[in-house]
Amino acid sequence: MIKKSVGFSVSAKTARLIGRENIKDVGGALIELVKNAYDADAESVYVVYDIPFPFISEGVIFDDAPSVLSSEDYLLFKKYCELDTNKIKLLTETEEIELRNIISKYNHIYIVDDGIGMDEKTLSSVWMNIGTNDKEVNSTSKKRRIKTGAKGIGRFALDKLSKKTVVYTKSNNGPLLKWSLNWELFEVAELLNDVKAKIVDLPDQNLLSIAKQEVDKNVADTVAFKKNTGTIIHLNPIRDDWFKRDFRKVNTSLKSINPLTSTDKFLVNVLNRQNNDLIFSTQEYQFDRSRYDYRIKLNVEDAIAKISLDRNEIDIKLDKVTDVFENQPVDIDLNKFWNRDAFKVENHRREDFDSEITVDYDIASIVEEFSTKEIAALGNFSCELFFLKNTASSIPIIKSFVSSRRKELLSNFSGIKIYRDKFKVRPYGDEGSLSDWLELGPRQQKNPGAPTNKAPWRVMPYQIIGEVLISRESNAGLDDQANREGLTDSRIFSLFTEILKFTIETFEEDRQYVLKEYGELTKEIKLNIKRERKQMFLNKVKSELNKAEEPNIDGKKDTRQLKKDSSDNSDSKSEDTQLESDSSFSSEEIEEAIEAIVGDSYDSEEVVKLLMSLSSSGVMASTFAHEIKSVSTDLASRNDHFRATIDYILKGKPFSGRPSFNPYTLIDEYEVTDKMLASWLGVMTNPIDREKLNPDKIELVQSIKDIFKVWQPLLDSKFILVDQRFEMEEYFSKNIAEIDLYLIINNFILNSAYFLEKRDENRTIFVKLSLDKNQNLKLELSNNGPKISSKFKNSSDQVFIPGKSSKPKEEGTGLGLWILSEAAIRNGGRASVDEDYIDGFKIDVIFRS
Repeated sequence: MIKKSVGFSVSAKTARLIGRENIKDVGGALIELVKNAYDADAESVYVVYDIPFPFISEGVIFDDAPSVLSSEDYLLFKKYCELDTNKIKLLTETEEIELRNIISKYNHIYIVDDGIGMDEKTLSSVWMNIGTNDKEVNSTSKKRRIKTGAKGIGRFALDKLSKKTVVYTKSNNGPLLKWSLNWELFEVAELLNDVKAKIVDLPDQNLLSIAKQEVDKNVADTVAFKKNTGTIIHLNPIRDDWFKRDFRKVNTSLKSINPLTSTDKFLVNVLNRQNNDLIFSTQEYQFDRSRYDYRIKLNVEDAIAKISLDRNEIDIKLDKVTDVFENQPVDIDLNKFWNRDAFKVENHRREDFDSEITVDYDIASIVEEFSTKEIAALGNFSCELFFLKNTASSIPIIKSFVSSRRKELLSNFSGIKIYRDKFKVRPYGDEGSLSDWLELGPRQQKNPGAPTNKAPWRVMPYQIIGEVLISRESNAGLDDQANREGLTDSRIFSLFTEILKFTIETFEEDRQYVLKEYGELTKEIKLNIKRERKQMFLNKVKSELNKAEEPNIDGKKDTRQLKKDSSDNSDSKSEDTQLESDSSFSSEEIEEAIEAIVGDSYDSEEVVKLLMSLSSSGVMASTFAHEIKSVSTDLASRNDHFRATIDYILKGKPFSGRPSFNPYTLIDEYEVTDKMLASWLGVMTNPIDREKLNPDKIELVQSIKDIFKVWQPLLDSKFILVDQRFEMEEYFSKNIAEIDLYLIINNFILNSAYFLEKRDENRTIFVKLSLDKNQNLKLELSNNGPKISSKFKNSSDQVFIPGKSSKPKEEGTGLGLWILSEAAIRNGGRASVDEDYIDGFKIDVIFRS
């Protein structure tokens, strides 16, 4: 039997937990109050700091103390100062509390807005109601602003900031009201309901007169109260210390309190009476195309990510540029540059690189580890980012710009912000741990290369600014943490960040497309220069040797001395200096010759490290190649020996025992396994002969057939057929390193085998060798597996970049197709994805004739 029903009672100290202990810092508390002004449809808000004693610390000098403090308080103040000074001495904890009680009442903060204000009913039922759902029920303001608060605890920011609060407020239909509360009452009261605020009518006064009297006589220049409505909040005494970094942090947050692209401007002005450097006003910026190199737009709607890229970095009007290679100026014909194969595909033609392109992506295909249910739960949102360099580029095809304007923008609007219903969600993009909340910095550190390199280029966090726009209605899964310091960490938030990272990665790949191609061109130019210099050096060596062999007047050969006679040994020159002076070659020529022989190192250390790691199995196979081949030979014959042995034991008679002990059945099973293992060992050891490393003229058709013959048992085990089509076989010979042909075929087979397993039947790899219309040799490799991942829709050739893969992270390195592409390039070829192929995935490798 139930004796009685018992309700909860709430301790008065709950207010302290909600306010002082739940809101992280004073800056966050003040932003909460500015947020309330926004929700009240204010056009402007005025924050005034009058804090002559911002913090207490040993050694701080308060020169203004005599003029600010009353004579009585000044005498008390002097007890905590060094003798005959206003310099704070070393204080005990008790003394610090005593001093703070004396001077904190002279510290004031005012927040003034011209919003709709509050009437008595609102003050009593909404403002005084903890955890109210008013902003959920009345989620849209009269100005069609979506109200930013939802938990009903923001007003407890007042307790975080001050010991007492006075609020003057006037609504359209009600009188001017004064609301006041001493927050210290919560410390002595037992229950929350025991603490009472006071509401007083002020019918004979108006907001403007009170603002001029208590806040600033020139307040009308900032907040004019045109509709005679609004709110004034007076915080005093100030509870906590305010350091310069706190003032700056708030100002930085207020600079971008609304999105850059918002048309509903909410103006914020800050006056700091003690420090003019901390005065601040929001400014409007026009984002014309001269301000940015790229504008990146993302619109997520119904599980589709629409990404638009406004390209504004490359000067496509230039016909010729001059670049310097190996200290030698070289003129580059850009008309020939834009005629390269890379610029003959859709969205990547010359004219496309000074315009906007849009590509749609199915979200499920770009974030495979998330379910369709989670994608639907995330909801629709949008994003607009700007990439802008603030220093001139050394790449001559990039447009010039005014760096000072860029630096100003990056200074005022650094980072990527999140806005819920057009009001900033702190602290994303602000100073602190979440300034780089998408972790662009660590990504860039892993791939620090230039965009002209082949390795993936990554944007630096300070080069990109912008905003992500979410909504309380559309993105309910992106909820605030209780302390208002960011969004709740959840699966939905992880999905949200993954989509944004993919958007940035799409931009990075797009930007690198042209610059990487220019990098390839410059490498070709550098290589030609080195070859020419090397040849000149060799010609000079040959000429010198020929001269040395020619007879002189006496009929004797001139054998040039590299050292001076013993009579010259007293010369102070070193042996190296003598060598240079006697030789016909300068040190620069010798250095260039050595550099030409040694060559360049590869761009990406990450790729090299990974290749070195993967090479261990290849080294092992090479070291034990003879032993492995012996094992492979044994695997092919040992089951025949077993059969012969059993036949001998049984004297040719069939086995008559229990079926489970039939040795012939076991031998048949072992034979299948051994055949597959022997095939795998053959694939592992086949291409490692040293003589296959050097280019040689080989018959391609037979070589390709031989490769697939070795692979056949393994492909059979996965039920993969091979369809080989060759035309005019006698013409298909090519000067190519045989190991590179292995790399091209093997890596395509490995890639195909993985993706063909997604088909239940009819798994096929197609191989075709022919001549194209330009009489170039064309090797077509395709399969009937899934099409190329939609994440590569904008630039399919991204599959050839090291580290890029549509496989899950734990299943792929992203190196296979890059190795294929590099093997083709080494032999005068180029690999490309056939984007028009509709029956699966296809790569064309064209070797120029």
